[in-house]
Amino acid sequence: MKTKQFFLSVLFALMASVGCLAQQNERLTVLLLPSSKWMADNGLAEKKAIDDSEILIYKYEDVAGVQEMSAVLNTISKLLQGRGFMVKSTEVYKEQDFDDLMEELRKDDADFNVDVSYSVKKMGPKNMVSWNVEATDVATYDAVARLSGELVTMEPLSLALRKDVSAKSDEFLQQMTTYIQDMRENGRKIRVVCRSKSGGGVDFLGDGIDGKPIKDHFQQWFSEHAINGEVKFGRLTSKSIEVKRLRIPYYNSQGEPINAQDWGKTILQDLRDATGLKIDIDKYQRQNVLNLTFSRE
Repeated sequence: MKTKQFFLSVLFALMASVGCLAQQNERLTVLLLPSSKWMADNGLAEKKAIDDSEILIYKYEDVAGVQEMSAVLNTISKLLQGRGFMVKSTEVYKEQDFDDLMEELRKDDADFNVDVSYSVKKMGPKNMVSWNVEATDVATYDAVARLSGELVTMEPLSLALRKDVSAKSDEFLQQMTTYIQDMRENGRKIRVVCRSKSGGGVDFLGDGIDGKPIKDHFQQWFSEHAINGEVKFGRLTSKSIEVKRLRIPYYNSQGEPINAQDWGKTILQDLRDATGLKIDIDKYQRQNVLNLTFSRE
């Protein structure tokens, strides 16, 4: 009986640890796509006039017709899923007008972008292939992991690429694991964008609180609320303040992973009290970017 109880205890402990790991990974999502340069170089981008300017629209829905790229994306997707990531790739994109595309991008909640590219040069009967895979943090644009390779082959390109990427993938996955472990131990990196509401009467550079510009109070407040004071400011103007990198807790008090919006809700009243301003969290948010709008009460 004691032996049975012991094994049951071990089984339940293992199940609990697996469940905890799944919970920790539930919001770690990768957006896996060909790089914008590869898309343009391979004729899968077109210019479109929007409001008197031109932008590039990438035809991700056509990537499925490129056997070599599809093979690489499928290989990397399986490797990432094997490590517990949720993966979004070209299949989530379909032909749509610009407004629909912008709506889709607003809803995107990826933690990491993974861009893939390759190029091929003929060498007689052989092909020389160079490839690159690069992961970045969606919120801060920090480099997370990078892997590249070169090979000369007579094999079908899709097969050669799949084999070479798979063989070298451990280094890339380890870099991502190290980055994530750092987040869990030292705090998630987010970006905060503070904007003055149109007609809201807020001038971040000129308006004063206790004789100092609002921006000075912001810099002090965010430094005090960042983990270990780790904060980096970007552009400062009269209408906007960008916090390019800010460390926040990875977990809440219940041990659940949180994102920028979760954290923003917990500190909103404190920031209102510190500035005396009305502050709203914008409707459209990306998972690790907090957009705040300020106005006078």
